[in-house]
Amino acid sequence: MDNIYQFSGQVIDKTWLLDQGIKLLYIDDDFVVDKNIVALLDIKKDKSIHGNSIVVHNTKGVFFVERTTKQLMNEFHLTNRVGFMVSRTLTSFFNLKSFLPMIHGNVSYMPMTGGSRNNADWIGLHFVEGFQQTDQVARFKSTQGFEIEMNFPRGNLSDRMHDVSVMTQYFVSSAEIYLSSMNLAVKTMNDNCILTAFSSCICSKHEKIPRKYRDVELGVDYLVDSAFQKMCRGELGYKEMIITYKQVFSKNKRNY
Repeated sequence: MDNIYQFSGQVIDKTWLLDQGIKLLYIDDDFVVDKNIVALLDIKKDKSIHGNSIVVHNTKGVFFVERTTKQLMNEFHLTNRVGFMVSRTLTSFFNLKSFLPMIHGNVSYMPMTGGSRNNADWIGLHFVEGFQQTDQVARFKSTQGFEIEMNFPRGNLSDRMHDVSVMTQYFVSSAEIYLSSMNLAVKTMNDNCILTAFSSCICSKHEKIPRKYRDVELGVDYLVDSAFQKMCRGELGYKEMIITYKQVFSKNKRNY
């Protein structure tokens, strides 16, 4: 199955898929989430023949699944081990409060309706090479050549994508610097995607992107501190517990 094989030349959107395109969809309730998801469409409140989500996939085409988009996104930790953990830390680091994307290296999923507590439509920006916003509708051109339209009820699409991009660049730059210390190199896939469009930006957020190993260390320290805060908050003497954990953590990094 090559690319979005059912819909050659068709602009994909939820309404069209549930009407004229529905006869071309199939069901895959055994689907395992992976980085080849191009988009997730929430149909929990829509009348459809099956399922709560439509998956637009790079190699499997477009299909129904019974799980909600929230359940599908939460399953990413089963394949990348960290799920939303690093994304939450980066969102806090860059002081982004209105939404929580899922960032893992050069894999970046952006929710179209803000927070992650409820079901939402999601777009994989590592499969997007162009975009435009018309009122409350976002249209994305994929790296495979097809286009998909999704509702975008609030905000400026370019600003939102900029913020996801800077988080992705932070992750990738950290990996490049860290692996360079091991005499290894990072090679990004889908390097023609929109995530590189903001690389020349000189805003305050982009200035935080690591340039040297010390910057990566500061980022790791921030991640560790965030994890300890979540582990210990609410416990009696949690501040002292954090100090103790950090001392043990630091000691285990040193030679004996």
